[in-house]
Amino acid sequence: CGQEIARFLMRNEDDYNLKNVYFGKYAEEYLHNHPEIVKFETELAEINNQLNLRNATLEGRNDMVVEQINLARELVGSDKESFFKGWLKRRKEQDEPKE
Repeated sequence: CGQEIARFLMRNEDDYNLKNVYFGKYAEEYLHNHPEIVKFETELAEINNQLNLRNATLEGRNDMVVEQINLARELVGSDKESFFKGWLKRRKEQDEPKE
């Protein structure tokens, strides 16, 4: 019984591999005859890369903002007046030229 199952699986695997080879050759030929598809896929990949870079940049900015808010909260406490004063002080420090 086990040997029959193994033969069945091997036969199906061979059939699957042959279908993949055939499909791969067909797909290569099709793409060769339709270069606009390759160009379009290349452009899509480029746009996707640009979007990923922009997303990473925005995530980095978001992390920076969250970090600054948390730091401000730690420095000044939770009441609104001291928070605002601390924020102004920190803002002035950031705007001053470094020596």
